[in-house]
Amino acid sequence: MRTTVRGATLLLGLPGRDGRCAVGAGGHDKHTPEDGPVPRIDLITDVPASPEDCFELSLSVDAHQSSMADSGERAVAGVTSGVMHLGDTVTWRARHLGVPVRMTSVISAHDAPHRFVDEQTSGPFRRWWHEHRFEAVQGGTRMTDVVEFESPAGPIGRAVNAVFLTRYMTTLLRQRNAWLVEALTGPGASGPCERAQTLRIACLIRRRPVRSSRWRPCGSPRRSRPRRSRLGGPPRRRSRGTSRGYCA
Repeated sequence: MRTTVRGATLLLGLPGRDGRCAVGAGGHDKHTPEDGPVPRIDLITDVPASPEDCFELSLSVDAHQSSMADSGERAVAGVTSGVMHLGDTVTWRARHLGVPVRMTSVISAHDAPHRFVDEQTSGPFRRWWHEHRFEAVQGGTRMTDVVEFESPAGPIGRAVNAVFLTRYMTTLLRQRNAWLVEALTGPGASGPCERAQTLRIACLIRRRPVRSSRWRPCGSPRRSRPRRSRLGGPPRRRSRGTSRGYCA
């Protein structure tokens, strides 16, 4: 995998890639030059897999949840599992930088297997617009992430957040793309969606400690716990026995 950050830049009041300064369907005001700089991230990742597989897995809700497991990100409304399509919405709940976050986004553009766009309709950002591009190259696919976002803070707050959030969001994108590469090229990767579901389950198992089952096979002895005597004497043990079949 080769990952390159090309210009995590600040655009001064320029329209987005969709030719608009508006922030999508979130109901916020349009961006004006007086609002200050608009952060933008360009991230390039080379993947040894086909554009079709990269495109499909990038639209998988299950894959996104697994790749963002460290922040506890999960879908709570809209499309909560499977592959998203044009017009689909999903509401994410997560915790970033110790702060609980809830964000709803929509797939506003979809041109398989070359490009799709997800943008915020409601959430913590004044504007969030994320374009995913997939270009067939020798040896696989070149994925390009283009992100433009605005903080809801005032002019000074936006200037400070622009630098900090740009670094943080770039780190999250790199983490997500590294997961996609592993899912598409790792051992046993038969198909993008099946692999995503398998890794999601494995991730949940790692995050939740496995507890011993309360069921025991036929003929196994019952566990006994020391029980203190009512008269205050030394603990006494229950008698051991066996059971037929499975029992609790």
